Amino acid sequence: MQRILGAIRNPIHRGCFSLIYACGLRIGEAATLAVTAIDKASGLLRVVGKGNE
Repeated sequence: MQRILGAIRNPIHRGCFSLIYACGLRIGEAATLAVTAIDKASGLLRVVGKGNE
């Protein structure tokens, strides 16, 4: 995984891939992730996945 992330030059793309990997997100979950899902105060990320529409 380090080699894959190291090959990504764009820091925004690297951050996105790091988030997907670290949180174990599916592509659909990552694609629909809204900025409002981030709770900076508590350090949480709310992910809505399969069956949680």
